[in-house]
Amino acid sequence: MTSISYSCYVERIAIVKPDALGDLVLLSTTLRYLRSIRPECHITLFVSEELVDYTRLCPYINEVVGAFSKTNQSLDKVMKEATNYLERTPTAFDKVILARWDIDYYFASHLCATLPSVSKHAYSERVTIQKGIMNKGFDSFFTHHYVDSEVEHEHTKNLKLIGLVFGHQVTDSWYQERTLSWFGIADEIWIQHILSTTFKSFQDCPIIVIAPEAAEENRMLDYGSWLRISKLAKEVFEKFDPYYFIIGTKKHAQLCGKLTLIFNKSVNLCGVTTISNLSKLLSSAKVVLAMDSGVSHLASSFEAIIIQFRCSTDDVNPNSAKSKLRFRPFNGRVGFVEPVSIKQPCIEGHCQSKSSHCINNFSDETLLNQFAEVQRHLQR
Repeated sequence: MTSISYSCYVERIAIVKPDALGDLVLLSTTLRYLRSIRPECHITLFVSEELVDYTRLCPYINEVVGAFSKTNQSLDKVMKEATNYLERTPTAFDKVILARWDIDYYFASHLCATLPSVSKHAYSERVTIQKGIMNKGFDSFFTHHYVDSEVEHEHTKNLKLIGLVFGHQVTDSWYQERTLSWFGIADEIWIQHILSTTFKSFQDCPIIVIAPEAAEENRMLDYGSWLRISKLAKEVFEKFDPYYFIIGTKKHAQLCGKLTLIFNKSVNLCGVTTISNLSKLLSSAKVVLAMDSGVSHLASSFEAIIIQFRCSTDDVNPNSAKSKLRFRPFNGRVGFVEPVSIKQPCIEGHCQSKSSHCINNFSDETLLNQFAEVQRHLQR
């Protein structure tokens, strides 16, 4: 008797996300949602090369490809990576989705056009005036493009897009879901090693993480401002006997080293951590003091109170990539410290300065009010 075997077709979906770490975190709930409505599909995520190792820890995808680069951002680079991928995996996708609402600065649309697929989906070039100018003609790269001009949080936009692509009505509960960050067993071992070797008498005291770095210099506080913040933090939180961890990249090692010396119990982790290491550390933190950066978004996946120091263009230009309306950490426990006044050229919402200026103009009273909220939390 001849046996007949039936093969089950597996839907292949490509998600293209060319942005930085914070944007990837804001996509995390959407990846979880997609997996919930397509549990058997094969999901390939195209991200920045710098995020590949971290993204591999995501439990909702099957494959990750580093197609973009911060240091070599060019069309030739993106096309080369697309060609390399297709040579390794010569299989068409059922759907290609560009998970980005605003302007495509990264040639991600060109990558989508290159990937063989039955259908290709993206927010239209017409969603904003700026995108219509910068990405004129990009709608032609996609079989389906969606016009949604309402300015909303990126977390909301990502979920809406998946709902549109698959014809699902995303329930309100998903829009309220916390973002997600990941770490592995190696990161558990790492944090235990750090604690046991650095603090010989480590006790159950609160961990405060300070992340003074941002992707752009004009989005960072200067040393004088961080000195003010650190001294006030030491004074206010001294009774809780906290452990301070200062984090950043080697680029700002000198700043992180100076801040480490201010506190009694502190560790300088500048330049020695992976993203998943940071994720584990932030999962243990009670308080995080940070710029508008990927660290803030990683921390928002956990229970820490975040105090975020922001630039002044945010409220002036809600469409800006720095707008808290669109890119605030998706966590109810976030307090903002912002400038008390706006200077030129920030007043127009298009600051091109290479160094920080307005952002340093915040009041101690504002900061102490945020610290008071943290104190109440730590006393519970």
